[in-house]
Amino acid sequence: DDPSGIGTYSQAGAQLGFNIGWTMLFTFPLMAAIQEIAARIGRTTGKGISGNLSRYYPAPLLYLVVILLFSANVINIGADLSAMADALDLLIGGPRAVYVLGFALVSVAAIV
Repeated sequence: DDPSGIGTYSQAGAQLGFNIGWTMLFTFPLMAAIQEIAARIGRTTGKGISGNLSRYYPAPLLYLVVILLFSANVINIGADLSAMADALDLLIGGPRAVYVLGFALVSVAAIV
């Protein structure tokens, strides 16, 4: 899992314990079905969401979905960086904002 997921699950577990474990009975099958559908569409067509949308749907819908996906990815990356900074803050203390910036720079450098 990614750091934002680990941070979220840790916080939820600390606050609620096993009290919401029953939700897995409903959410896991739905999550698995969506992953399976996405994988089959990608395997069959050789394209992702935006590629299939651009082929079969009007451009405004494609732009809307791309904007929503971009927004979700930016928020998720921010949550990942924040969770890593929080973990480092717990270990050694210090300014969280500097840790977020440091993790972001290291990640971009590793990608480039």
